Amino acid sequence: MLLALLVPGLGHVFAGRRARGSAYFFLVGAAFATGVALGGSVGSLPARGVGAVLTTVATHAVVVPGLLVHAVGLGTGDPRSPSFEVAMTYLIAAGVMNVLLAFDAWDVAGERKP
Repeated sequence: MLLALLVPGLGHVFAGRRARGSAYFFLVGAAFATGVALGGSVGSLPARGVGAVLTTVATHAVVVPGLLVHAVGLGTGDPRSPSFEVAMTYLIAAGVMNVLLAFDAWDVAGERKP
């Protein structure tokens, strides 16, 4: 499950489902890249509250790509940008998909799921 959280699809590849893992890598990666390209913020938001915490957790759920984006100085985002909310939706969707796929990889690796 940890591998799946670090890199989308890697948990499935490790469990022997290479085609499925590759598809998940590109699916989550495309959503994450679109969110960054549209000007989303990978990290904390200036707002306070439960929504901001959940948003921050979701955007950090794609761990290695998030770290790479930070390393090159992208993903800072501007909340005043007209595309910011759409970009954040893509980043949140990528994070939530990655968490759900990590649980799926856990089920597949434990042979609880065919």
